[in-house]
Amino acid sequence: MKLMRKCRKILREEGLIGFPLRIPLRRMTAIAFTFITLVIVGLTLLSIHEAKEVTVEMHEAKESSIGDIMATTRLQMHVLEAQNQLALAATTGDEKIGDDADTVVEKFYDDIGEMLNRYGDMEMNDNIQAALGRLQDVATEFNNLVELADAVGEAREAGDAKALSEAIARLNEKGHDLVGSLSRVVKFQKDEMDRRFTGVDAGIGDMLHNLWGMIVAVILVGLITQITFNTVIGRRISRLLAVMDEWAHRLMAPRVQPIMCNDEIGQLSHRINRLGDNMEAFMMEITSSLEAMSRGDLDRRVDTRGLSLEMKRTGDAVNANLNSVADFTRKAQETQKALADFEERIKGVVEEMAQVSGAIERQAGHLAESAENSKNRAASSTEGAQVAANNVGTVAAAAEELTASIALEGEHIVEAGKIVNRAIEQANATRATVGELGKATKEIGDVVELISEIAEQTNLLALNASIEAARAGEAGRGFAVVAGEVKDLANQTAQATDQISRQIKRLQAESDQSTEAIHAIADTIAEVVNITGQITSEADQQQEATQEIAASIANANDSVVQVTENMADVTRAAEETGEASQEMLTAAKRLEETTTKLNDFVYDFLQKLEQR
Repeated sequence: MKLMRKCRKILREEGLIGFPLRIPLRRMTAIAFTFITLVIVGLTLLSIHEAKEVTVEMHEAKESSIGDIMATTRLQMHVLEAQNQLALAATTGDEKIGDDADTVVEKFYDDIGEMLNRYGDMEMNDNIQAALGRLQDVATEFNNLVELADAVGEAREAGDAKALSEAIARLNEKGHDLVGSLSRVVKFQKDEMDRRFTGVDAGIGDMLHNLWGMIVAVILVGLITQITFNTVIGRRISRLLAVMDEWAHRLMAPRVQPIMCNDEIGQLSHRINRLGDNMEAFMMEITSSLEAMSRGDLDRRVDTRGLSLEMKRTGDAVNANLNSVADFTRKAQETQKALADFEERIKGVVEEMAQVSGAIERQAGHLAESAENSKNRAASSTEGAQVAANNVGTVAAAAEELTASIALEGEHIVEAGKIVNRAIEQANATRATVGELGKATKEIGDVVELISEIAEQTNLLALNASIEAARAGEAGRGFAVVAGEVKDLANQTAQATDQISRQIKRLQAESDQSTEAIHAIADTIAEVVNITGQITSEADQQQEATQEIAASIANANDSVVQVTENMADVTRAAEETGEASQEMLTAAKRLEETTTKLNDFVYDFLQKLEQR
């Protein structure tokens, strides 16, 4: 304890104990920031260096291990492809397949030679040594695979099927063994990759430990800086807070003392002291003015000279309030006089309002009676208008039905006209047909006449032939028989022709009568068409007239409905007028009551003012 007191005494004598309090705030902040930045930058550079080493090691392990595994996988593919190509070339003897097999074999030797050279250059360990030995065995066994393919070819050339089958089986078995050996090489390679990545994980763990160390170091530096700031700056700011706490709760006399440094906190201390001086002077000036006002001296005002802009504005506001109080006092006396005049005038107004209220009440009563009469008359008119509206509606419905009936009859007449027109067309067609029949009958008559003339000439020729046969005697007896037959045939033809002529004449007579009858029918139908057209025209005129009547009745119906609605509106208006008159009557009574209350209120108000 004595030693600590002695050391503190020496430090105080040398001026080192209060030294931090004399350091400017900006310089202290710069020192702390520089120290923290150096620590963070150093630890960050160290972490970056370690991260780079870990990244490079991981990249090398990834490229080497994955590349080796992919190369071994390619060797497996070469073995399988070489096995198939060699077997196919040996069994078929195709030169092109043999060339393809040689290409695959060369690729295998190139790839495995490259892997053997790379493994020979690596730093040896158990996995590398095992993989290298296995690859050398694979190279030797692949040579055996090629020799077995040659054996297959020799067996094929010899034509020994059993030897060929056994050679192919040995070839396949050797290929399977090679693929298995390469799979074990892949296992060694994966073990080597795991070993390398284990080293990478260890490097990452070291880097994480370093990062945690950096975080702890930064936290410690931050805590040290925080403690220093709280110790140095806290003491200086606590003086300011103590002074301002005195101002808020006790007196304005305390000031910030001593001011050891002229940095931002030192300048803030000087300004707080000046603010205290101004505030104390301002408060004393306001207190003096208010004390003078309480004593009745309304001429005392706040002196705002030398004050800040905001204090000067506040002092002007206080002076304005003092001026307002003085003006109010003078106006109060004038108001006292005006109240006396107000009392006389308000009494006259109250009496006049009472008279007006009575007149309004009487008028409201008369208005209510008139509204009730109007309501009763409007109700009677509404009932009559409703009856008329119902009658007009019935007539309008009947007119609409009549219009529809006339329209339907017009449609029937038009349809009948169409039928008659078709009948005229058919009659004309029949007349033309009968005319053609007459012409044909006439032509048949002409043909019959020609046949009759031919029959007569045939009869004459038969007669002449009979005469010539009689002259010929016995030699012309056969010819006479034929002449007799021709004569009989001519007579039959003449009789048939005569009958046909009589039938044709009767047919012509009947055809002429049919033509005359068809002409008569066509003329009759034409007259029917004319009469039908006249009926259709008259039906159209009747339909138009009926539609006009229906439209007029509809307009009348609308008018009646409008009158009914207007009468309803009148009824509602009368009811509303009655209600308004009742409200007006109520308002008149309330006005009378309000007038009485106003009179009492004004009287009480004036009495209280007189008492004051």
